[in-house]
Formats: sequence, structure tokens, C-alpha cells
Amino acid sequence: MFSQALTFAVRAANYNVRCKVSEGDGTNNWDNRKVDFVNLVKDIAPDVIGFQEVKSEQYSYLKGQLSGYAFYGSYRDNSGCTRRRHECF
Repeated sequence: MFSQALTFAVRAANYNVRCKVSEGDGTNNWDNRKVDFVNLVKDIAPDVIGFQEVKSEQYSYLKGQLSGYAFYGSYRDNSGCTRRRHECF
């Protein structure tokens, strides 16, 4: 009996969201990037995506905007960018 190997493609992406810092961050501020970032994710439509440096506000926004994805992991605490990191996938 012959068996056929099953193959499939998975589109994966990883993005360093970059933790939200002060309003003096200029064009790099999260509020200036979040809509474009969500549109990018929707355009490339990965099956799996990993986010790095996500703080609670960003996590909530992404979860709300990318409702077609299941979120696993946790977000970074609000003590700043130098503290322990938690990533979400």
C-alpha cells in the first residue's frame, strides 16, 4: 500500500511592534503606526504571526482589529521597555 505525503504551506510573519513610549517619539509613536501596521498584517494575511514588545494597550488594539486570529501569550507589563518581555503569537 502506498501512502501519500501531505504537504501544505504556512505563511508566517514576525513583527517587533516596538513598545509604546512617550509622545515625543514622533512618527515612530504607536498612534502614528497602528493603522498602517494592521493594514499590513491584513494585506500579507499570515497564518501565524508573532508580535514582540507588545504592551497592554497595543495588545488590546491588535486583538480588536485582528479578530480573525487567536491570540496566545501575553503582553508586556507597563513598567517600561527595559523590564521582562512577554511575547504573544
